Amino acid sequence: MKHIRTYLPVTWRASSTTGPACARPTPIAWTWGAVAVAFVLVNAGKLTLFRQLLTEHTMSPTSLLAHGAEAAACLLAVYWLILLAGRRCLLLVFYAMQLLYLFANLQYFQFFGSYLYLGEIRKLLPSVFSILSVGAYHFDRESVVFLADLPLLLVLTARKWPRWQELRVARAIRISAVVVALALSACWGWGVLDSSGSASDLDVKEAEQHCVREHGLLAFTMHDYFAGNRAYRHNLLQVSHRVVRFPPGRPLRSIYLIQVEAMDARVVGLKYEGQEVMPFLSELRHESIYYPFTLSYHSGGGTSDCDFTVLNSVEPSRRASVFFDGHYDYPNALTKVLRGSGYGVYAFHGNVIKSWARHLAYPRMGYSEFFDIAKMGLSEQGWGAPDGAVFDFATQFTATCKAPFFAHIITMSSHYPYKNAEYYHHSAMENYSASPLAARYLNCMNYVDGCLRKLVTELRRREDGYIILLGDHTPPRVQSDALRASKLQVGGAVLEFVPLFILGPGLEPRQETRFVAGFLDVAPTILSLSGVPCTYATSGIDLSAPPALPPPIHNDHKAYSRQELFELCRSRLP
Repeated sequence: MKHIRTYLPVTWRASSTTGPACARPTPIAWTWGAVAVAFVLVNAGKLTLFRQLLTEHTMSPTSLLAHGAEAAACLLAVYWLILLAGRRCLLLVFYAMQLLYLFANLQYFQFFGSYLYLGEIRKLLPSVFSILSVGAYHFDRESVVFLADLPLLLVLTARKWPRWQELRVARAIRISAVVVALALSACWGWGVLDSSGSASDLDVKEAEQHCVREHGLLAFTMHDYFAGNRAYRHNLLQVSHRVVRFPPGRPLRSIYLIQVEAMDARVVGLKYEGQEVMPFLSELRHESIYYPFTLSYHSGGGTSDCDFTVLNSVEPSRRASVFFDGHYDYPNALTKVLRGSGYGVYAFHGNVIKSWARHLAYPRMGYSEFFDIAKMGLSEQGWGAPDGAVFDFATQFTATCKAPFFAHIITMSSHYPYKNAEYYHHSAMENYSASPLAARYLNCMNYVDGCLRKLVTELRRREDGYIILLGDHTPPRVQSDALRASKLQVGGAVLEFVPLFILGPGLEPRQETRFVAGFLDVAPTILSLSGVPCTYATSGIDLSAPPALPPPIHNDHKAYSRQELFELCRSRLP
């Protein structure tokens, strides 16, 4: 068996009398050592770049060098201990876990603008496995950078490593390596604890980014978990002190709430080479109460932020999905009010029932039944069931329901990275060559539009209730000449806007040209249209009969003039 000198630039041999003695390094040893150092440095650079990508502030060269040196020191200790163990498999496992951690967190941050919290990762696993099984993720140049050190890793693991017994490293050297590793870990842990002061600031997002910027994402997630900041985030959920009274004496009406995945404010009326991307919704603008700019709430909870805000008229926690909190009782849930008034309350979604923990949250909000892809008996095509199949099931089911009822339909076909419609729909939009991502998005929206035409036409024919149709958030990462996400930077906030349509018996079609709507307005609008007598806490307004001078709209607990936001949208989002 070859001696360890063929693997390390310098080796030590135990001596019972004089202690360790150095052997002369060989050319192979120098080469192996150079590759090992290069691997640690590139790996540290990768971690530093990752830290930069997860913050909205550009770090100075000095900060980048300091964070790179810190990462290199910690990695050197970790890899030295792995080397002493003499097992290549440990290095491969550590590298694979690190790569998965970096990729998953970067994808999550780029999509939601928030961080993966340690307490929520387990509950996200069903959605993660669903995404991985169908390839519903998107690689880009930033993702490829994380493989820069892979060739060096392959060189390091190409030769058989010696066992611990063959190292014959002096006990003092082994102890020193462990002490250094523990000291570095202790310093890093002290930095984690030292960051706790920022977690209690009012601007939670800035505090979290500061912690990630200064101490790294792993430090932040561990501190967030052990310091109980999850409970603090949910304490930010504030039910409005303003109470609205809905009088008795009105007939009860069924309500259809259609929530369209990633439908941007600008996509309605958008044309590609003279052809409408969504021709039906373009027509519907003139046949409904149409709000072209509706403030969306979309952050760490993803689409569930939309569900929560629309159904509760309460701002979400913005940093993680409220649906993951098993103790929150949804005291202001619209669906509880409807259920208590004799409504059947149903949800239809083409994804798995555990997506975003809806199987836990929806029963707490008072839903009678939740139909996911399995319960509807639908087959998966791409990621989830096609919207057309979900719409068909929902129309057939509600046709047999006793009125009044509340039907909440959530679409799936236009979900990022917009690959689903490729399995069952093709249009001219796929030929848009400037951005493959935008081309897939436009094709998805063209498919969804055709499905909505069939669904809405059937529901209008029944004349048994009201329809509210809205987008849930802007499309992530779609930036091209054909379409840019409808986002505005106002002060330090980024506001997203989607379209909203209201139609039903007795409603006069009109397009709002004075002010923006918001998700906080949807619950009071539904209660007004339903005819349910109740009192309800909300800062929102009834969009079916809005006041002449609507009150301010709130986002992240800051008030904005609806009229001023509308003018900004009209000028910046043509």
